[in-house]
Amino acid sequence: MELACQLHQSRKCIKSISFAMKLLWFVVFLLALICGAYGQECPTGFQAQQGQCVTQRPVHGECPANSKYDLNKNLCVYT
Repeated sequence: MELACQLHQSRKCIKSISFAMKLLWFVVFLLALICGAYGQECPTGFQAQQGQCVTQRPVHGECPANSKYDLNKNLCVYT
């Protein structure tokens, strides 16, 4: 398409490229919104509490993977 536009150099070709770029940016923007909304959910086994994903620490064991123990809260906080 670019080669054809370079050969003809018409305003119609420039408008079609401009429209395609606007459409591409709109699709990228929508995808970013969807991914951002999906990324704010807590993983399985964690609950949202005060803006963090937390779960109870097992009595004899360690926190689940990708989480660290917070002594002040006495909970495992997802990182």
